[in-house]
Amino acid sequence: PLGQIKQDFSQSEDGLFSCNSDNVEPASFTEQELEAAESEAVMDETFGDVDDIGFYAALEADNSGRLMEDESNPLRCADVSHDKENNVITVDFGEGCYDWKDRLLQGKVIITYTDRIFVPGAVHTMTFDDFYVDSIQVEGVRTRTNLADDTSDTLKFQITLENGKLTWPDVTFATRDADHTVKRIRALNPIEDERHLDGSAEGTTRGGLAYSSEILETIVFKRSCYPRRNFIPVSGVKVIRLEGFSDTTIDYGDGTCDNVFIMERNQRRFEVRVLRRVRNG
Repeated sequence: PLGQIKQDFSQSEDGLFSCNSDNVEPASFTEQELEAAESEAVMDETFGDVDDIGFYAALEADNSGRLMEDESNPLRCADVSHDKENNVITVDFGEGCYDWKDRLLQGKVIITYTDRIFVPGAVHTMTFDDFYVDSIQVEGVRTRTNLADDTSDTLKFQITLENGKLTWPDVTFATRDADHTVKRIRALNPIEDERHLDGSAEGTTRGGLAYSSEILETIVFKRSCYPRRNFIPVSGVKVIRLEGFSDTTIDYGDGTCDNVFIMERNQRRFEVRVLRRVRNG
């Protein structure tokens, strides 16, 4: 029953909540399929946060003037050191501090680079040392390559993830390898920046099922949604192929900051609302 689904999700540590609306049939989807959608949502959000940390660390290394007045700078609560001789930036959140999204960040993000972030062809590689976003441990190798033809405010990157892994406090985990193209649309006010994402990913859900995902229509993240606690994409469509199940599409909507996406399979739809991430520990 829908009420039971609501109760199960509202009590979960994942921060997902399911709700019904016209033409929505929650019984059409299994717990495993919902878990796959959840894995994708949390992976997208968490590694998007990692990308922000790496991007701002690179800007700080370039001494960008935008950082001083940018309240959305994720490094405000971190100790950032720059080894210019070896091209290494270390972002240390120590035992924990809260970022502008009111998330508890702990541990270190280590960035090695070949050149400045704005230089076409520059490669920045992120690794993690006991790094957590809230209570979720983040692992893997995140590599960003500048694909832009010039140094304009619209930046284009190839971003790959190797051996990506998120581990929850109950020791369940999800894995991911990904290859995405990201356009970062920069505005005069950094809070108005957008990230446009295309590409594919594959991995395993927290339940251990293999899955893959492919973006069918460009996924868009708006930083301006974050102060309203809207963290998922605002638009775009992807397909999730889960081991043993039919393909499911995920539609993030029309650009509205609403923390809602629609799952659809065989013309049956299920609306999922992301309420919050619950801290543990």
